[in-house]
Amino acid sequence: MATKPTDHVAGLILAGGLSGVASYLGIYVGGWGAIWTWFSFGPGLIFGIIISLYYHHFLKLKSSKIIPFIVGSTASYCVAYNATVGISHDMDNITPLSLLVGGAIGTFLLLLTFSYTITRIKLPSFIGLLILGSILSLSYYVSPEYLKLIIFFFIWQAVMAGAIRWATKN
Repeated sequence: MATKPTDHVAGLILAGGLSGVASYLGIYVGGWGAIWTWFSFGPGLIFGIIISLYYHHFLKLKSSKIIPFIVGSTASYCVAYNATVGISHDMDNITPLSLLVGGAIGTFLLLLTFSYTITRIKLPSFIGLLILGSILSLSYYVSPEYLKLIIFFFIWQAVMAGAIRWATKN
């Protein structure tokens, strides 16, 4: 039986949620000195590892595609993070505009990476996912201060993992 695009959506939402929680927990590993370094790339690394391993195990992604996806996912998040902080000038002044712009840049790069390493995303779906990823970035801004990071990582990574699978055609 052929795999449909909607197969594995729930599994990828769970994998993305796990990635979001692991990203949040990873910020606190290694003490405060390591936080800013980890925060600038760690969530993209964790997302790349968990999502590529899910695709490899359940959807038979070739082993040769795992490392390129992890690298692309890590770079996408790093660029998004730096764009957001750069526009805001520091982490204490994050604005909705900086989140939308950083979210759009990171989502664009992640979708390109996905399209070249896992499976192609058709242009209308690509545009819809780009808008979704940008809007999901606002979850950081609207969350209570003490929950900002866990909510942001969990929502963005879970929803995008499922939505990308939903939007793909194989």
